[in-house]
Amino acid sequence: GHFLGWTPGKAPAQSRQDLAWTLRPGSDLVVLLHMLPTGKAESIQASLGLYFTDGPPARVPATIRLGRKDIDIPAGVDDYVLEDRYVLPVDVELLRIYPHMHYLGKSVQVYATTPDSNRQWLIRIDDWDFNWQDDYSYAEPPQLPAGTEISMRYVFDNSSHNVFNPNMPPKRVIYGLGSSDEMGDLILQVLPKEPADLPRLLKDVNERWLAQEIQGHQMLLRADPKDFENHHTLAMYHLQAGRADSAFAHFEWTLQLQPDYPEAHVNYAVALAAGGQLQAATRHLRQAIVDRPGFANAHFNLGLTLRAAGQRREALEHFGAAARLR
Repeated sequence: GHFLGWTPGKAPAQSRQDLAWTLRPGSDLVVLLHMLPTGKAESIQASLGLYFTDGPPARVPATIRLGRKDIDIPAGVDDYVLEDRYVLPVDVELLRIYPHMHYLGKSVQVYATTPDSNRQWLIRIDDWDFNWQDDYSYAEPPQLPAGTEISMRYVFDNSSHNVFNPNMPPKRVIYGLGSSDEMGDLILQVLPKEPADLPRLLKDVNERWLAQEIQGHQMLLRADPKDFENHHTLAMYHLQAGRADSAFAHFEWTLQLQPDYPEAHVNYAVALAAGGQLQAATRHLRQAIVDRPGFANAHFNLGLTLRAAGQRREALEHFGAAARLR
């Protein structure tokens, strides 16, 4: 429910005291740096500032993400439009808003239409600049009732008239994580009016997020069908969406392209075992241990699979190995 990213031009985040971020004991703090190469070795030292409160948060916010990942901008087009909509399932208070595009971004328009057809602007940027992007808090947070439709309309300029265009002459640009690729995201931080509505909102948002991630990684695979990491990620997302057949197909592609990928072997095995395919699961788990002998998760899941298959003596050996490794 918090914005934990930084982009060029972004000011330090300031949150309300009653919405502090809870960091539980044993949490791993992972910093992902997205750097632009200079052509030579560079030294990088990241710093992170944490500000502590005296008490726990009184409320827990949520984030809602709009945007599409089927971005495909032809060379020379200066008015490529990306639109998305989301209907709120519960009453919320809108606290912060964060639009995001890359160098081809031209303009941002976001507004809310309430159930009684009243339209309210949420943010409008007529001259997008990738080097100066921020998230914005509201002096008077909009109160948005259930049934409100949030609409975003982003325009991209992939012509030679765009002085920020990284490609001269312009070339086709699709969705991607690199700065020379494109994105079109909108993130909203909201606070449900009723705390009891938070689980319902999160469930709805998560289903939407999962569909967006599948769409995005399918787009990346169309650009590079041999990207085994994307195949593996799609396999995991399809499992979450309850599409085992699609997940298994992407696991197979992953391991054809990268046979010695122990995480993929373990994740595939867990899915196979859940479907009763214990022999196939065992084969993948044994391969994961060959690829990485000290892989505790592989030993542990092999123990579970062997136990389910009635091979308790060998299962104990792998449980013991997992315990020693951990």
